[in-house]
Amino acid sequence: LHTIMAGGGLMRIEYARVEKCGQRMVKGRYCLHLHYMGDCPDCAFIGNAIEDSAQGGITIHETHSATIRSNVLWNTRGNGIYTEDGNEMGNRFIENVVVCST
Repeated sequence: LHTIMAGGGLMRIEYARVEKCGQRMVKGRYCLHLHYMGDCPDCAFIGNAIEDSAQGGITIHETHSATIRSNVLWNTRGNGIYTEDGNEMGNRFIENVVVCST
């Protein structure tokens, strides 16, 4: 399983459990992924539980002003939560927990 929203629109996932997600060795296949959404103040990942990820947990790429809040990530391979290019601005990362990331 992987989720991606790309190129505009709105993605909001709240209080979901996502397990055995991501595709190892396949670029761009992360559990929860905002991809080239531009300025997206209504985009959010809130209160989710992510576990046993094959590749990353939450990835924000070329998306600005999104909210990533109160997520718990367990046993994610690679990164837990990250911004892909580092030029993503105004995103709010609030009270998230990453445990046992490898």
